[in-house]
Amino acid sequence: MSSKISRLTRSGWPYGRHVSDDIVTAAELEKLNPAERHALFEASIVTDLDEAPQQLVEEARTRVQQRVAESEPQRG
Repeated sequence: MSSKISRLTRSGWPYGRHVSDDIVTAAELEKLNPAERHALFEASIVTDLDEAPQQLVEEARTRVQQRVAESEPQRG
């Protein structure tokens, strides 16, 4: 990954992590070639839940559990 891309990659999310220095503006994106934009996008994807903001993971887990509970037939 080029140093330009490394400088622009996001290091976190708004859930308790620092992102102010890692914001990429539209003007910066327009200066990148397609391969650099793709690399920037790929670097922003979190695939390991341990690396994801835990507040976000918990909120998603709660919503899924609520939807599952609502979709299950009532027993009684």
